[in-house]
Amino acid sequence: MAHALELACGHRPLTYPGSSRTADPTRAIPDLAATVRAVVSGDQAAFARLYADYVRMIHAILLGRVPHRDVDDLVQEVFITAYTRIRELRNAAAFGGWLATIARNRATDYRRQAREPVELPAELPGGDAIESETLAVLDIVR
Repeated sequence: MAHALELACGHRPLTYPGSSRTADPTRAIPDLAATVRAVVSGDQAAFARLYADYVRMIHAILLGRVPHRDVDDLVQEVFITAYTRIRELRNAAAFGGWLATIARNRATDYRRQAREPVELPAELPGGDAIESETLAVLDIVR
């Protein structure tokens, strides 16, 4: 089902690998808790269902927080994290919120890594020339 915003912008609904349809975030998994318990028990098909139903939401969360070129990789990282840590989920019915938190935290980590500070040298080349020009301009203004 295409969303109004996608249609208004002239975009086609997104589909994702492993999903034969576009995910509809308004459609809930019939028994989310049972699906999560199945994943914890090792059911990979159950995880594929969770992926298909939540990938659009995670994509949207990340798209608003990181550069477009990195979104697909981060979506995969979010789902890998969810798969490896799903046993830590206390309330299976809260899977969507838990997954969204993982996505937001991953976006924050990405931004931290992307903004590594650049150390400047103590003396910048041409610093004296710039300082003398600045002083000359100040003398003219006064």
